[in-house]
Amino acid sequence: TMAAVVVMAMGLAMAAAQAPCEGKECFAVEANKLTFDCRSSGKPSATHKALLLHGFPEWSSHWVPLLNKWDKDSADIYAVACDLRGYSSGASPRDPSLYLYMTLASDVYALASALHLGGFHLVGHDHGAGVGWLAASEAAAGVAALYPSVKLFSYTVMSFPHLDPFSTALVGPDADEMQQVAVVYFNQMKLVNSATINNNALANLIGPHYAG
Repeated sequence: TMAAVVVMAMGLAMAAAQAPCEGKECFAVEANKLTFDCRSSGKPSATHKALLLHGFPEWSSHWVPLLNKWDKDSADIYAVACDLRGYSSGASPRDPSLYLYMTLASDVYALASALHLGGFHLVGHDHGAGVGWLAASEAAAGVAALYPSVKLFSYTVMSFPHLDPFSTALVGPDADEMQQVAVVYFNQMKLVNSATINNNALANLIGPHYAG
């Protein structure tokens, strides 16, 4: 499964380096007993609702140009982008076990519920795309069932393949050498003193043992 321990540079240092709320006012959302910093566009009464998941090492500010465009176009979309677990100062627990991918997937539904999105569309980029893949999968059905007031309508992924083919491209007899070279920076995140806290997080995530 993809429920490996993943701490993608999500320590307090990342939260402290958060990009300021330029272009969009930030607001706090209580979900999963944590406080997430979020930005939005449109009105909650809009026909379409969207939750946007940012990548690594980014924050919800990544989505500001899109949020501003939707506002400029008067799109009938209420979109919310939050600083994910490890990036919001109020949602950065120190315990590495609290960064399981399934836990991050539960944040998706907890946020959607707290925001009263009802039926919503999910968009994930980079690391957020990995979270989104799991949140949209059957493996997360138990987590989704805890939030009956929300329903995931669709998932749009950007800049990150499903972890199964990604793992195949990186490890094993069919590994792609160019892909291995392209992601060699992952090795830096496995160092004991890296920002991941859990130095084997990436090694555990990417590999046949956790694919499936």
